[in-house]
Amino acid sequence: MKALIVDDDEVVRVVMKEILISLGYDVLEAKNIKQAKQCLATCTDLDLMTLDSTLDHQSGTGFLAELREMPKHIEKPKVVMVSCENSMDSILGALAAGADEYIMKPFDKDIVREKLGMIGMFHAEVSDIEEKTCH
Repeated sequence: MKALIVDDDEVVRVVMKEILISLGYDVLEAKNIKQAKQCLATCTDLDLMTLDSTLDHQSGTGFLAELREMPKHIEKPKVVMVSCENSMDSILGALAAGADEYIMKPFDKDIVREKLGMIGMFHAEVSDIEEKTCH
């Protein structure tokens, strides 16, 4: 599966990239909305996007609402909003704009895996399933 990380913070991009690669994703990165739009225009098989809620003083939520208005992006890619904001208004605003899930910063691999599982974007490896069912 292919994922796009959209975040203006290089450290966040590096951490998320390591996590997604460890979960089996091929990963692209964008540090702003302009780069994200370029990736979306050229990458037709994108399954997942992690999107910072605020990018260089631009609204990730606004970009997401714009994205979801495009017929080819109504349901795909799945979008996980990533934010420092923990208010219910921020979370509900992201979901209303079209986010499939919401992750608070800071995050770790377990949190990302859990959130991706909730939207059907992470599945245990077949060997893990066999190991659990064969013993």
